[in-house]
Amino acid sequence: DPGQTLTRDPVEADNLVLMGTSVTSGTATGVVVATGADTWFGSMAGSLVGERPQTNFDTGVRKVSFLLIRFMLVMVPVVFMINGFTKGDWDEAFLFGIAVAVGLTPEMLPMVVSANLARGAVAMSRRKVVVKRLNAIQNLGAMDVLCTDKTGTLTEDRIVLDRYLDVHGDEDGEVLEYGYLNAHFQTGLRNLMDR
Repeated sequence: DPGQTLTRDPVEADNLVLMGTSVTSGTATGVVVATGADTWFGSMAGSLVGERPQTNFDTGVRKVSFLLIRFMLVMVPVVFMINGFTKGDWDEAFLFGIAVAVGLTPEMLPMVVSANLARGAVAMSRRKVVVKRLNAIQNLGAMDVLCTDKTGTLTEDRIVLDRYLDVHGDEDGEVLEYGYLNAHFQTGLRNLMDR
């Protein structure tokens, strides 16, 4: 896969091959045990179809919306009662209470939120950052540190160690030693950094 930068073993099993496996030498006999959605990759695709996790932004918008609704549920009966007792016209008081409810309902909130997120996406695109989901912009803005290892690995398939720094930003041989020990004794998926 050209977009895959790290060597990965999705499933470690001596008697299993997945779609796209190439036999470089020798012979083999295989038995197809599953096809389509019943395969390992098919089950992975099925797990991606479910609901996405809520972002902090989604949670914040939901809290504001529920706050406005609770405020409306308190204010409308109060306005209805005050207007009904002061004017004596309960039909008009009811209609006025409905008007207050409509006025307090956050009708424009989704549009305002989407417009602001779209402006953020445009600003980020000017800096060559592509955001697929608008509500992820808030989470990107809340980040302090973003660590990636994409530089160079897409074109050369190798990682070059440039510096080994401690938490104070000073070069420290002990950091290099710990990194070596971690890479040497790591178990699980193989990683280019472990070479």
